[in-house]
Amino acid sequence: MRHRAARMLGIGLTAAALVLTPAVGVPSAAAAPETGPLGLTSMGVVPASESAIQQQFGAPGPHPVAQARTPQDCAGLTDLYVRVVQLGFDVQDEMKCFGTFPDAGLRSPVGVEFYYPDDIAGLGVLPLVLWTPGILVEPGIYDSTARHLASHGYVVAVNYSLVNWFGLTHEMGAQAAAAANADATSPLHGHIDLTRTVVAGHSAGGGSALISGGRLQGVGAQFAPEFRVVGALAIEPGPATLGIGVPPSTVPTLIVTGSADFIVHPAGWPTLVQYPQVQAPAWLTTVRGASHGKPMDGPANSVFPALEVAFLDYVTKGSAEAAKVFVGADYALATDGALMNTQRNDRADALG
Repeated sequence: MRHRAARMLGIGLTAAALVLTPAVGVPSAAAAPETGPLGLTSMGVVPASESAIQQQFGAPGPHPVAQARTPQDCAGLTDLYVRVVQLGFDVQDEMKCFGTFPDAGLRSPVGVEFYYPDDIAGLGVLPLVLWTPGILVEPGIYDSTARHLASHGYVVAVNYSLVNWFGLTHEMGAQAAAAANADATSPLHGHIDLTRTVVAGHSAGGGSALISGGRLQGVGAQFAPEFRVVGALAIEPGPATLGIGVPPSTVPTLIVTGSADFIVHPAGWPTLVQYPQVQAPAWLTTVRGASHGKPMDGPANSVFPALEVAFLDYVTKGSAEAAKVFVGADYALATDGALMNTQRNDRADALG
C-alpha cells in the first residue's frame, strides 16, 4: 500500500510538473534554444564535435568487457516498448534484454547482473558502480551503458526489481557485490573496492540514487564494514520520495536532466527540490535535445555515458582530467556544447 501510494504521488507530481514548470525560470550558462509549449527544446543528437566531454570520455575504455549474462533480443511486451522508445525518444542504439519478467514467463524480475573488465585478474581492485534502471524497464536495455562504464575500469552491478524505486535495489546490489568480492569462486573475488562505491541510475533509478546517497552508507556497512559510498549519479531522476522521510544525499552528487524530457521536466523537481537538498558538493546540468529515453542510448549517440565516466573518474579515481569537468572557474560542465543550464552549489564552488 505504501509503495502504491508513493507511485501515485509520483504520477501526480509528474503531471503537475508538466503543467506548471514551463513558467519556472532556470539560470542558464548560455542562451537557451527555442522552446516548445512545455518549455522543452526539440530532440536531436548533439554531434560529438560540439561536446568536449563526449570527445574525451565517450570513447570506449581500454578494457574488454565480461558480463554475467549475455543480453538477447527483446521479445513480447518489452520488444514493443523498445520500438516505442526508439521511435519516440530518439534512441538510435540497438537495445537488448536480459529476458526477465514479463517476457520470460514467471522468471523473477529481481536480480543483480555484473559487468567488469575481462582482464580484471591483473587490475587489482576496481571501484563499484551500483546502477538501477527506470521503473518497469527491462534491465538489459542499459547494456551499452554498463559496458561503457566497465570498459573504463569499473565493476558495474545492474541491480533491478521491476519497480526500481526507493533505493532498495542499491541495497540489494551492495549485498551482492560484497558477497561476490568474498566468494573465492567468483571472478570478482578480491577485485571490488567497496570503499569506492557510486550509486547511480536513470529515472526511478536516478531518484533511488539520491536516496541511497543519504542512507546506503549505514546499510552497506552491514554487508561489509569497509563499504563506503563516495558519489551519487542521478540521471533524469524520478521524484521517489522527494526527500520526505529519508535523508538527502550527503556525497558528491551529479544530477543530469534532458531539455526534451517531458517525463522528468528539467525545470521541475530536479531543479526545485532534489538539487537544493543535497548536503555535499552538487552539480546540475541539462543535455540539449535529450528525451527521457536518451540515457538508454549508446555512447556514440549520447553524451550521457561520457558524463557518467567523467563523474566516476572524478569521485573514485581522483582523475585530474575529470576534475576539469567539475572544478575550477572554467569547469567544462558549464561550457560544454552539449549542455545547458549548468549549476553547482556552494560546496562544489569551494572545491576550486
